[in-house]
Amino acid sequence: MEITQQQFETNFETLPDEEKAMVAGLIENNEPTTLQAFAKVLGITFDLPEPEPMLEPSEEISEPEQEIPQTDEMSPITREMMALGDQPTEPVATTGPIQKEGADNSGVADDVPMNAKEKSFIVNAAALKLFGYGDFVNRILKPNIKSLKERTGQVVELTAITQPQQQVQGEIPIAASNREFYIPPPLAEEIGYELLEKINNRGKPETEKKLEEQKQKEQPQEPQAAMQAALGKRIGMSNGGPININKILDSIKKVETGPNTPEDKRYIHSRSAKSGAFGPHQITGGLVDDVVRLYSKEFSPEFKKYVADFKQQTDDNINMQKFKKIYRGGKHNPRLTKEIGPLVKGGGPGYIPLETHKKFYPLLLDYSLSISTDRGKITDPATIFKNWHRSSVDKENVKYVKKTMKEFNKPSPSIEIPLDSSEEDIRSAIESIPFTYSGKATGASTFEDPNRPN
Repeated sequence: MEITQQQFETNFETLPDEEKAMVAGLIENNEPTTLQAFAKVLGITFDLPEPEPMLEPSEEISEPEQEIPQTDEMSPITREMMALGDQPTEPVATTGPIQKEGADNSGVADDVPMNAKEKSFIVNAAALKLFGYGDFVNRILKPNIKSLKERTGQVVELTAITQPQQQVQGEIPIAASNREFYIPPPLAEEIGYELLEKINNRGKPETEKKLEEQKQKEQPQEPQAAMQAALGKRIGMSNGGPININKILDSIKKVETGPNTPEDKRYIHSRSAKSGAFGPHQITGGLVDDVVRLYSKEFSPEFKKYVADFKQQTDDNINMQKFKKIYRGGKHNPRLTKEIGPLVKGGGPGYIPLETHKKFYPLLLDYSLSISTDRGKITDPATIFKNWHRSSVDKENVKYVKKTMKEFNKPSPSIEIPLDSSEEDIRSAIESIPFTYSGKATGASTFEDPNRPN
């Protein structure tokens, strides 16, 4: 059976975006003769026309608009790159979908080790699916690759990343997944981190759901201290980057809700009648207001409801501690005061179910930290701690910074596992490692005390 170039192109265009990327990777990373030999096994033959030579424009003649030759030995991604203009000989970086042969294709396996550049960006697979792979390439990547070249002369190669260790050279070890998309620093800065984060956040609920499903299926694995899980984020903003986010969050948690408190017992209200703070890191209602103001357009319906309930609960805490009453619609509600009042008093667990907190609190914490670090611009731990505390009394901020910095400067915990340990002993040792967090660190706002009826 013989197939023409036109038939191949027609068949290719009918494929879903993900399958297009796979075919593109195959073509990009194999010699034409290898592809011909493979096609023969399937009973298919095709010819490879000689590519037309490209003329070098003289200084006196303006360069004509480049015509893209359509040959069988050209991948669709290569054609897209040629459409951007002159072909560079030395790209400064590579961008593209991660497609390592033999790796899991769930999009959340984190089984593709690579060394990423600081300030590079990983777009999660779920976000690409929602946005549309073709739209992401054509609307986001292509225009910015072109503008980056025109503005700075830097060229970014667009190709499938099938050999991450060779194609991506960086200083931060990460664990990525097939179907995620790697964006190098110059291109990420050209696109804008805010836009990339907005795209990424669309896929975050699905990513976290898949991760939880996978976690329940798998046995505990040995922790990889030097490796970030690339859930889709800006690289360099957690372990191994300029801000040790895990340690900052752990320091805040220990100061706010105790160094040895069991995790489930940390979901409690502040005993202060001013803040309404709740949770392991004591997120205040004022901070939640800022999260809503800056990020509400990114919220899924479920997360939007959680944030609204969380804010209401913080207001109820303040009203209960200050007035001993619960208000709804600006009026005292005796029934709710009796039913939920004890739950939202100082030190109370609140009325939102613990399982709901476990599902959505990490994302709210993510957004809250984004504000305290001014979207990653602030890297000094003491400043981050001050922004998190946000007291109007400077002496209180100083005291809080001293406490959190003391925790922050303690040496990181480590574990020793004897070679003859049983599987149960190993699992117990691994589970004893303190909670770590791998969200984006991307400041604080003025807290408006909601101690009025609402």
